[in-house]
Amino acid sequence: MSITLAEICDGIKDGFSSAANLRVSQSYDELTEGIHDFPLMQVYPSRGHADAANANDRTTFSGGIRQTEFVIVADIYVSPMADIAEDMADTVALIDQLWDLCEDQTSADFFDITGCRSWNWSFDYATLIYAGISYRGVRWTFTIRVM
Repeated sequence: MSITLAEICDGIKDGFSSAANLRVSQSYDELTEGIHDFPLMQVYPSRGHADAANANDRTTFSGGIRQTEFVIVADIYVSPMADIAEDMADTVALIDQLWDLCEDQTSADFFDITGCRSWNWSFDYATLIYAGISYRGVRWTFTIRVM
């Protein structure tokens, strides 16, 4: 594999860190036991998939390329649950900013992650629980394909 999970997670963290409303960004190796500032984003790998090891199962006609796919999650803790209208206003504003950052990526090496061949993203509104406390948040999911 020409790219590491660390490079992918760090690239997403660095790319999303420029969102004006996002105050703290943590990659997989920077996670903390508590949340002290909002909104906070935590980026980590969720799952992976690769073509089989023999050349017959690879996804090109000549059997020469193995595709690998990683799913990376960015959990964004917008705020502790308090005032739903205010919390949702903050959540929607942050989603708009992050969506625009994704739309601005026009090359395969999105967020300067060299080796990324294609990618897509989605988000889900979520109630995230961390250390027993409920937060309004967003779970952003990236599917990254490398060869």
